[in-house]
Amino acid sequence: MSQARRLNGDAKQRKKDKKMKNIYTPRPGGDPEDEDIHACEVTETTDTPAWHRHFEPDELLGRYEPIRELGRGSYGVVYEGKVLKKYGKLEPGMKVAIKKVRRVFHTETDAKRLLRELRILRILRNHDSIVTLYDIVPPKEPRRFAALTLVFEFVDADLGKIFRTNQFFTTLHVQYMLYQILLGMKYMHSAKIVHRDLKPANILINEDCSIKICDFGLARGFSEDPDQLKDKGNDDGDDEKNGNVANGGKGGDEQKNGDNHNEEDDKKAKKKNRMALLKKKKPGKDQKKLKQRAITRHVVTRWYRGPEVILLQQKQSTLSAVDMWSIGAIFAELLQMQRENRPDPTKRGPIFPGDSCFPLSIKDQMDYASRVDQMQVIFDVIGSPDESEIAKITDEKARKYLRNLPQRKKKNLKRMFPGADKHALDLMTQLLKFDVDKRITVDQALEHPYLKPVRDPAHERAKKPVTFSFESAQLGQKKLRELILEEVIKYNKYDEERLIKSGAMPNYKRMKEKEAKNAAKQQKQ
Repeated sequence: MSQARRLNGDAKQRKKDKKMKNIYTPRPGGDPEDEDIHACEVTETTDTPAWHRHFEPDELLGRYEPIRELGRGSYGVVYEGKVLKKYGKLEPGMKVAIKKVRRVFHTETDAKRLLRELRILRILRNHDSIVTLYDIVPPKEPRRFAALTLVFEFVDADLGKIFRTNQFFTTLHVQYMLYQILLGMKYMHSAKIVHRDLKPANILINEDCSIKICDFGLARGFSEDPDQLKDKGNDDGDDEKNGNVANGGKGGDEQKNGDNHNEEDDKKAKKKNRMALLKKKKPGKDQKKLKQRAITRHVVTRWYRGPEVILLQQKQSTLSAVDMWSIGAIFAELLQMQRENRPDPTKRGPIFPGDSCFPLSIKDQMDYASRVDQMQVIFDVIGSPDESEIAKITDEKARKYLRNLPQRKKKNLKRMFPGADKHALDLMTQLLKFDVDKRITVDQALEHPYLKPVRDPAHERAKKPVTFSFESAQLGQKKLRELILEEVIKYNKYDEERLIKSGAMPNYKRMKEKEAKNAAKQQKQ
């Protein structure tokens, strides 16, 4: 009898499991607040491609076919895809990365971040060391779209993945890769743009060792107010909402609010929803795991942040130094890929793996004894700053914090990297200076003797400086929608008339009408 009951129970469980297979469950690692986005989304049958869950059959206009998912999160989803028909520089059969960004207008900050990234990618798209954005698929409903599909060049892997393999590099490999990263930085910095989130996961690499810098979600122009950078640059949410071409971006599900929706309303609504969820149920194991993963993503980014970012001491005049510190930290990991520096691949890792961060993460902001504090980990390698360097810090609490830290002596880098020559160690020392005024610039780094074997000055291109006028303005959803659609037109000139007639671009329409009138007047004259 008990056996019959057990068999009957197993049959019921199998029937239940079969039903559950038709329910899409959000993948762990996404934003906990977005867990209900696809709660009732039904998976396709075995005859229907899995990508149909994310893209309508005609959404990609017959230009691209998604092949396999590369990554997903609160931002949306990224697929490897192929080109189906010639469009612009794209030839049929070419591999591409298709990134669908959801919840574009979730907040004004999210919309501005996407707009900024689109602008920067367009401005920098002609450089070999910067990932290329090939296309922005025009939305079907210009006045109501809440998601946007971006098409990037496909790159095999990123440095973060390569660092976790068992392969080794030669000195020439390291020099060539570092040189390419610096070429991309020179192009950016000459345009008065700083990346501000350089890390191995944002450095893409092909089989031929060509390098592509990606993920410009946290990038800024030099002309921005540095006080705004202090607030934005240390927002944990920034790290979690961005991702590279292989696994991220901004966005989320459909925006249902009206055009008058603003950032303040977004914050209030978001807080209200979060409080309602907390009251509804206590966090379980899954929620705790999701939170831990979010914290981990923030920690990884922290490992490559300069001391001035951690201490909220960014200055407009030395903003580019933020990127140079990150390059120094990445360079340290590149050197570990040489057998003579790390014979055992399992011993590789970031040079500054801190677990907490003054003044944001530790419970006690004056917990000087914390050995895992990011600044402590940094000083264990580069040594403690002297009094003249500490005196330059404008924040009194930060100065007190630094003066109360245990004094550290600079590590012997030759012991850390026994196979590196004096030029490699000198370049790393110059990149990892606590004082931004003493830290080496991108032009100085390119001229360093370590890079002489791979240097070609003809490739060291500069770009005319640019400014982003929308940064400090309160634009609202309507204007941001229009500015994003202007970026869409840059890649889809043929669709300009439809987008204008949709009514989503009144300012652009007036500008085009004025241009047409002026052109008609000139013809008459």
